Amino acid sequence: MRRFSLLALRDFGVGKTALDEIVQMEASVLTSYFEKEAKKNGGIVSDIKPKCQSATANVIHSILFGFRLLFYVKSPFIGSILNHS
Repeated sequence: MRRFSLLALRDFGVGKTALDEIVQMEASVLTSYFEKEAKKNGGIVSDIKPKCQSATANVIHSILFGFRLLFYVKSPFIGSILNHS
């Protein structure tokens, strides 16, 4: 079971630099969003949980489907997934 899991994860890119680039890009987008929100609200960013969940979902989505979703656009699909967590 362990061997199968490792092989399946390797097929999705775990351990390769492409996966690191996806995570770093999403972290960059998330931090720039937080910086903009902090500037708008006087240095305070509230309710970061949905944005962090969306960023995590974007990383997974990007690995599986090859493109990322815009987390600031209201998507019924992403909303229904995040509401069940």
